[in-house]
Amino acid sequence: MDKKTVDGIYKRPLRRLNIKLDVKVTFGRNEEKRDIKLKSSNLSQQGICLEAAQDQAETLDIISNTKNFESTPFDMEIVLPPENTCINIQGKACWYDIAREKDHFHYRIGVVFIDLGQKEHKFLKNFLKNAVETKVF
Repeated sequence: MDKKTVDGIYKRPLRRLNIKLDVKVTFGRNEEKRDIKLKSSNLSQQGICLEAAQDQAETLDIISNTKNFESTPFDMEIVLPPENTCINIQGKACWYDIAREKDHFHYRIGVVFIDLGQKEHKFLKNFLKNAVETKVF
């Protein structure tokens, strides 16, 4: 991921689209393989911010691996409107925090896409461009 700093502060090189999407995260292998369903809060060509309720203990398996910003890759199935098209992308958690919203807390997990194929990159780029132009969100 290209890093850009302005006045010593890291800035993302690409715009993020604030959008709630359904995301199925699959981690583990073989018998230990597990799926959890999360929501996104925003999406870019390089990553996604996922949100999970405080009581979704499964997310701790994802965020507990973010030590030194190195985590185990996991698979994601992201559902994109308006046709509910699924895109399969692999990602790694690179940061997390706990946010307070009204009377409850939730986790926010920053995920960077890895090994994004040309087909998926083009599809994602077109989706983001069209979503901004048509205000699909």
